[in-house]
Amino acid sequence: MAFDTVTGTYVPAGPGAPFPDYSPDKVQTYGVLSALFRFEPGPLTNVTTYKTTLAGPGRNGSAPFKLEQIKRPSDIIMVMDAAQIGNEGLYPKYPNLSGTWAADADLWNIQASQVQFDWYKPGLLLYCQTFWPNGPDAGFNQDWTTYNDMENATYGPFNSMRNDLRFRHMNNTQANALFADGHCGSFSWKHPGSGGTDLQFKNFILDDYKTEYLNWAPNYTPH
Repeated sequence: MAFDTVTGTYVPAGPGAPFPDYSPDKVQTYGVLSALFRFEPGPLTNVTTYKTTLAGPGRNGSAPFKLEQIKRPSDIIMVMDAAQIGNEGLYPKYPNLSGTWAADADLWNIQASQVQFDWYKPGLLLYCQTFWPNGPDAGFNQDWTTYNDMENATYGPFNSMRNDLRFRHMNNTQANALFADGHCGSFSWKHPGSGGTDLQFKNFILDDYKTEYLNWAPNYTPH
């Protein structure tokens, strides 16, 4: 029987070890889109991931977007298949441990993460569609032994950039997604690099919100 996921090999050393109840049958293989939850893209073990100093009416700046605040909920992905990483949850605190083979909860590494860092900037969608007319980079469509492997993988076939998207279904050609309006769909993968997938910038760039939803603290750059 063929599997479309990597089986974990991590064995906790004891009850005091990280993930003492780890089971390879229960690993997470999907990630959520950072922008919808207004946190900085990156491994969730990073102390800079969550921002607690954001401000706004009703603390809009520090809470996930509500559905009515998203103008294109049928376009925007909320959850999508993501790459499994061999040291997920162990990096960087436990550098000598590996084998968890789970996806980061945060689908942060799209287009080498650069667009996600600027998700709040008006006009970003049009800029990306103009600068990359063939669409977003499809990535290498693979799982990664370590975070370093994923973050340092650049300029492969078709000048592909790294990402943590994973089109693992249908013989490594399809990724499933849950959209912000609640419907499910899928995207296909043909080759690495720009134009290698039918995933579009409009599916993960959230730049057409109402300005009152981004009333940030003075002199603070939002993430």
